[in-house]
Amino acid sequence: AAVAPVLDEALASFSGLAPASGIVGLALLVWSASSLVRAIDGAFRIIFQDSGEGRTPIRDVVSVLAVAAGAFAAAIILILVPLPDFMDEVLGLK
Repeated sequence: AAVAPVLDEALASFSGLAPASGIVGLALLVWSASSLVRAIDGAFRIIFQDSGEGRTPIRDVVSVLAVAAGAFAAAIILILVPLPDFMDEVLGLK
C-alpha cells in the first residue's frame, strides 16, 4: 500500500524522540495523578467530614503511584485493543 512508506518514515523519525517523550510523558502522568489524588482526597474529606488525621507522605506517594499505574494500564488497554483492527483497515489488509 502507498501508506506503508509514509508510516515507516514517521516511525523512524518518532523513534529518535522516544526517550525524551517518554520522560516528559511519565512526568506529566505523575503530575496529573497527583492532582487527581489531591482532588479526590479533598472531596472525600468534605463528604466524610475527615480532618485528615493519620495521613502520611508515604500514603500520598502510594496513592499517586497507584492512580498513575491505573491510568497507564487503562491507556495501554485503550490503545492496544482497537489498534490491530485500525491498522489492518489503514493498510488495506481487511
